[in-house]
Amino acid sequence: MIGLMEEHGVGTDASMATHIANIVKRGYVTIDEGTRQMVPSALGSALVHGYMLLDPALVLPTVRARMEASCYQVAIGKVSKNDHSDVCLNS
Repeated sequence: MIGLMEEHGVGTDASMATHIANIVKRGYVTIDEGTRQMVPSALGSALVHGYMLLDPALVLPTVRARMEASCYQVAIGKVSKNDHSDVCLNS
C-alpha cells in the first residue's frame, strides 16, 4: 500500500502510516495477519461501489493526489486557495 501511495503522490512519509491506520480503524479493511495484506470489508466494498455509482473517478488515486498537490501549492504560497476551488470537478 505504501508503495502505491508513493507512486501516486498520496500522503507524505509522515502521514502514510496514519492513512493506513485510519482505513483499518474505520473498518474499510482488515489486515490478514499471515500475509499482512489489506482485505476489503463489506463496508469498504460498499463505499467503493457507492463512489463508483456517483463518479468512477472518485476511486482513482489521482483524485487524492491532485487534491494534496493543490493543497501543498496553497500552503507554500505559490497559488491562492481560490485557484483550486474546482480541484475535484475536472477529474
